[in-house]
Amino acid sequence: MIKTLYVQVVLTFMLALIVGIFAAFSVSGMLFQKEMEEAAYRDLSKLGEDLARLRAGMPLSQFEQYLLSMQSLDLFQVQIFDNQGRTVLQRSINRHQLYPVEAEQIKQVLAGEKVRMTAANNESVPIIGIPVDIGEERQALILQMSIGGLDVIGRFIIMVLIVVLVVGSLCFLVAASYIVLPVKKMTAATRRMAKGDFTTELRMKRRDEIGELAASFNNMAKELNQVEQMRQDFVSNVSHEIQSPLTSIFGFAKALKNNVVPEQQRERYLQIIMTESERLSRVSDNLLQLASLESEHHPVNMRTYSLDEQLRKAIVAFEPQWQAKSLQMDLQLEAVTITSDEDMLSLVWMNLIGNSMKFTPDNGTITIVLSRQSKGIEVVISDTGIGIPKEDLNRVFERFYKADRSRRRDGNGSGLGLAIVNKVMSLHNGTVALASVSGQGTKVTVTLPLIKG
Repeated sequence: MIKTLYVQVVLTFMLALIVGIFAAFSVSGMLFQKEMEEAAYRDLSKLGEDLARLRAGMPLSQFEQYLLSMQSLDLFQVQIFDNQGRTVLQRSINRHQLYPVEAEQIKQVLAGEKVRMTAANNESVPIIGIPVDIGEERQALILQMSIGGLDVIGRFIIMVLIVVLVVGSLCFLVAASYIVLPVKKMTAATRRMAKGDFTTELRMKRRDEIGELAASFNNMAKELNQVEQMRQDFVSNVSHEIQSPLTSIFGFAKALKNNVVPEQQRERYLQIIMTESERLSRVSDNLLQLASLESEHHPVNMRTYSLDEQLRKAIVAFEPQWQAKSLQMDLQLEAVTITSDEDMLSLVWMNLIGNSMKFTPDNGTITIVLSRQSKGIEVVISDTGIGIPKEDLNRVFERFYKADRSRRRDGNGSGLGLAIVNKVMSLHNGTVALASVSGQGTKVTVTLPLIKG
């Protein structure tokens, strides 16, 4: 079985070319042959009438000498039969065969008819019979075209056929290379990509379908490269987030086991172990939540409930944290009923409010505004915290990304909270946007479609 596209294309073209040429030449050859036969019969008829007049006016021997002396008659064979059907003159040039005619056809000519004949052996040779009246005797002049003339036409047709086939094949070999070469490049590129090289790029300056395919391939390679980079960063970040607390837990636990820690320090070491364990638990929970949200089969349990009441419950749940930092909680909550997944949105408020409290210094203010807008339901959470640098705003929704260095030093954050928020908003056809100035606080705007209210 032929597997090479180039060979398949070439062989397909060759087969189509040969079939097409033979079909075209067969049809055109038939039409050409018919036209040639008509032309030949017209010429034979005119020449035969001229020769019949000459034969009627001169003796047979003189007529024969005339025929032999005329080089223009070399393509024609001449026979004369008497009124008994016997051959009285026969002229054959260059040893070409004289094709026999049927006796009945000769009788028709002797009866005074001008007859278009065919050879007795069914050869396609133009033959015409013309009656010649010599005194009271009638003879039959049979004129036929030499087969050599038709052989020349046949050889010419065959030669043209061969030339067309060869030239067409050579042209198509070049054209096939132009078509198949980019496919070979794409095949090589896909093999490199299959081995993990996502920087592969096809450079083709073409505007046809091949060019569009190459452009699509380059876009795919670029996106796969980005996905691969995100995967590597994700693995690196997960390893870092897990390894740091594990190292602390292992080190302090080993110190406690070996009794090298003073009694007054044991409580602090145990507290560190508990804190790091909680951090690991939060990372694990967030990873599971994000994986569940991104799965195609994650259930979305839509129900109607009071959104302002949900926000108040979230504030109450965080009361120990904001009271410990003496934060001012400014709530401006309009009574709003919404249809959504309550548990999912609870994750959103817990992450956003938790971030605001975490990065707002003592005695700061957090403002939460819930209102109806023409575009839907809007929740705005503003704080007077440390803010986010402008260059980091576009990356805060990436997994494990922590913008400010103070956030990195804070061991409580996993960098997954905003990624979870973004995914929940996507599942609810909503949006989340951040506006922030470093050192001047952050404003998060959550917009949800107004289904019922």
